[in-house]
Amino acid sequence: MKLALAGLALLASSAIASSANFDEQKVANDLGTVLAAEEACGLSYDQDAIQKYVTEIVPSDVTSFPGTLGLWTRTRKDQMQTMTGSEKTAQCASIKSIAKTYGFIK
Repeated sequence: MKLALAGLALLASSAIASSANFDEQKVANDLGTVLAAEEACGLSYDQDAIQKYVTEIVPSDVTSFPGTLGLWTRTRKDQMQTMTGSEKTAQCASIKSIAKTYGFIK
């Protein structure tokens, strides 16, 4: 019984550590960049994969994440609209690779 309680305590402390070590700005910027490029790059993401990614990466107690993600996504969409053709080509090549890594496209 003591071992089980110790295991639960360890599990709880690791969940807290995950929240403490979570870099909200980086994750929101990275994910927002990929999401913002979906239409501009002619991609179509698997919605279940996006949900799984967010559920696995974002701690549930980081309640500000949706707003932060929204800000980064809108910022990146605006940037995509002002890119030259070459910039957009390079951006989309990179985004496609990242989206595959995230499991959003096959």
